[in-house]
Amino acid sequence: MSDWFNQAWEQFKEQYLITDESFDLDQKVFAERISRGQTTFDTSRINPAFSRGGELYDIIEGKSQGHFYERVGSAAKDALAHRLVLAEAGYLEEQGLNPQDHIGATTFPTGMSAIANVAEALVMPIPVKNREGLRILQGNNVYFHTEPLFGEAIPQKMGIESALKVDTTNIDEVRAALEENKGRIIAIFYEPITNPLLEYTDTRKIHEVAKEYGVPVITDNTFLTPFLSQPLREGADIVIHSMTKYMNGEGDAMGGAVIGPVEFINHLNGLQKVNGAVFSDSELAQLFYDRISNLPENMKRHIDNAVVIYDFLSQHPNVKSATYTPEELPHTRDCIPGAVLNFTLKGDSDEERLANVIALEDYIINNPGVIENRVSLGEEQHLMIGERDYGPGFVRFAVGREPGAMKVIRYLNKALDHVYQKK
Repeated sequence: MSDWFNQAWEQFKEQYLITDESFDLDQKVFAERISRGQTTFDTSRINPAFSRGGELYDIIEGKSQGHFYERVGSAAKDALAHRLVLAEAGYLEEQGLNPQDHIGATTFPTGMSAIANVAEALVMPIPVKNREGLRILQGNNVYFHTEPLFGEAIPQKMGIESALKVDTTNIDEVRAALEENKGRIIAIFYEPITNPLLEYTDTRKIHEVAKEYGVPVITDNTFLTPFLSQPLREGADIVIHSMTKYMNGEGDAMGGAVIGPVEFINHLNGLQKVNGAVFSDSELAQLFYDRISNLPENMKRHIDNAVVIYDFLSQHPNVKSATYTPEELPHTRDCIPGAVLNFTLKGDSDEERLANVIALEDYIINNPGVIENRVSLGEEQHLMIGERDYGPGFVRFAVGREPGAMKVIRYLNKALDHVYQKK
């Protein structure tokens, strides 16, 4: 196993990182942390000028702090990483610790790039001759591009087996998989709230079992964001985000982030320098740095809308079922699973339910302004898309911030009347 995943890390995690709470109870404290020291950076060049002779090699040799080339780092990227650490682990300050001494962060061009680089970084320290039979234990419902990454791309590139899929919501299944594959699991990877089924995995339970088998825990926390849940508090070792979604909030830029032990992040940084998996320029780092500070207010608006819209859909006569709040969700703020919900339209057959979804999408396309027929989530706009992989009639609704819930409900009423009155 990698050098960073050792007894010292486990002791630090148990003593300081894991807390009874799963998020910052005081929203104002959280908001202050992730907006602290707001700064505008010089993003005009990828290769800033030196201030004295010999400075380049002083930086390379670690004798002084500084930057010399965008791919290797920049002040804006450092500040963004600092803010990401405060978002996921700023609570360490309450214990008299500097979070940056123990937890690091780094960014990637996309969320998928972040996941791929984490997987590679976990495998790289293992000698090639010892990789046969090793694999990642993966939640059986993950983002659809993660499936081929762990199932084909990483195994082919790194010489490990395809990921073993398991229902992480069932801790007995996780334990059985770890026992059956003892010594062969590189890490456990899952989404605490799955997209789009909203199935809930209890990270505290995963941590307890993973600890028995000496396996690191990796969560993709994109759906919940650190506003609703901070997985390091629950026993996760590494947290990944697609910043494209809620941390951006506008749907106009892509980015990924990884937060975890300083030693692991340093290893990731070294990998990035040679494979080039970095932001193309510091303007993007400045954008995310600025927008993360909007996360608490944005999430509250997303959630306020989602709660009301879900209540409407769950009672609509033409909606077979709607899902938003799982039955047991004890470890998120207000037991909220984020701002994505799903629902299934009624119909007398699979063909009819599928046709109803298409008719609903056509209505949205032909009557723009309230809901948009687009993929993704976390934007100001409300985004709705049919997802037939989960059955005919299934619709994913990424609830936005504007317009407000009542206007959306009036629109949905008209849309559903249109779909079912056409029969």
